[in-house]
Amino acid sequence: MNNNKNRKQNNSGFTLVEMVVTFALLGIFMVAAARVITYTVNIYYVAKGNSYGYEVSYMIANKVKGQLENAGISNSFKLTEDGDPKSTPVVLDDGKSVKFVDGTGSVVTILTENNYLVIRYDAVGREGDPDYYKEVDWKFDEAAYMGYTIADLRFVDPGTDYPNNVLKLEMTVHSPKYGDFTTQFFIKCYNIESVEYING
Repeated sequence: MNNNKNRKQNNSGFTLVEMVVTFALLGIFMVAAARVITYTVNIYYVAKGNSYGYEVSYMIANKVKGQLENAGISNSFKLTEDGDPKSTPVVLDDGKSVKFVDGTGSVVTILTENNYLVIRYDAVGREGDPDYYKEVDWKFDEAAYMGYTIADLRFVDPGTDYPNNVLKLEMTVHSPKYGDFTTQFFIKCYNIESVEYING
């Protein structure tokens, strides 16, 4: 009778060794789970940052492309050998800005100021004339940048593998939350024969 009681008492509950092993295994599983969650969250933020970075870069590049692709022909720029007018975009300041004539005959400069894109339309005519237009700066609203700024924007000669009327736009946008995102776009100036580079 006493032996049976002892057996029942010995079989009930956990021993100290079993408890230690159980908690050790739980600790290992929790550490592993925390690492997996941290890794997954990091991947999520990298993917999210890349997505937002590309979205902002594409918005900027699309605006620049819209300006340069439709750059017009103007008598204010160089003439071809046949005497026909030719608009020649000029890349200035080591690629940091480009100047050209748009389809309306306005002189346009694309540049960055305070880490944001600026499209500057030069004044047209003389002040007081009915056809006079003041110098105007066009900018995106800061909210459109989704917390990013332009860390670097350059117009680069893409080299001999591309026609003379193609520009390469290299851009890095920066977010304090997601870091840097770098990309490049190729812009073809359809109405233009070649692009001129000054100081780089």
